[in-house]
Amino acid sequence: MITKRRAAVAVVVCLLTASGLSGLSGCARDGGAVDGGAAPSITPPPVAVPLWPSSAPSAFPDAPGAAVREPESITVPLSAPDSGDLRDVSPQAIVLADRVPGEEMRARVRGCPADCGLREPMYRDLTGDGHVDLLVAVDEPSGRTGLLAYTLLDGRIAHILGVEDFLTGIDTLGADVVTHERLYAASDPVCCPSLQYSTRYRWNGRELNPIVLQTEGGADQCKVAPKPKAPIPNGPAASGSAPGGPAPSGATPAPATTNRNGP
Repeated sequence: MITKRRAAVAVVVCLLTASGLSGLSGCARDGGAVDGGAAPSITPPPVAVPLWPSSAPSAFPDAPGAAVREPESITVPLSAPDSGDLRDVSPQAIVLADRVPGEEMRARVRGCPADCGLREPMYRDLTGDGHVDLLVAVDEPSGRTGLLAYTLLDGRIAHILGVEDFLTGIDTLGADVVTHERLYAASDPVCCPSLQYSTRYRWNGRELNPIVLQTEGGADQCKVAPKPKAPIPNGPAASGSAPGGPAPSGATPAPATTNRNGP
């Protein structure tokens, strides 16, 4: 069950009593103030930073057949850079060598620079090892956005995240990646989903794994296993999944409270 979480406020009171508690550090024995030293520094929480703020949100079809690929660590058959820096490898070459993306996504990258759906690559440390990792976004003719992430793992280029959906935004939050998509509320017309659904991904040593799902406008959130997903089809067959078409085989229906396909 999804529950509402409320922040607890901790209050520490220094009491002067006859039982000897007046000897606690930081409490005055004679009623005066005692210098307890410099206050500890406070580290502010991370703030979400949009990766591609100027990119328009994906167009949302009447009946989306969106597919989201569950992330897993997969080696890309491409030589890792001798420098150990992913910035020394062409993002286009990495995506085309990756066996995971479907044909629609690959075609958009293959057409660069004349007909290129590849956004400017972003480099962020997503794994906490002090080295930058690669984030690639590809805008597809269907209106979907493909999001891919790569790192260097055991001396090889590894695919650690693959999402293909009608995304409205992509952020980094500290070392985490957050994707946003639109959802239908129960009373929404087919044209106009009113909710925003966010998924937060975090490195677990092998992949960027979804840890928090949240619907904008409410406090409902929970740590959960990945939401129901249909694998992105590989190869030419991927182009046959048109928006509004039947869901891929093996897809699990979404929960009734978050209807992705409209009323």
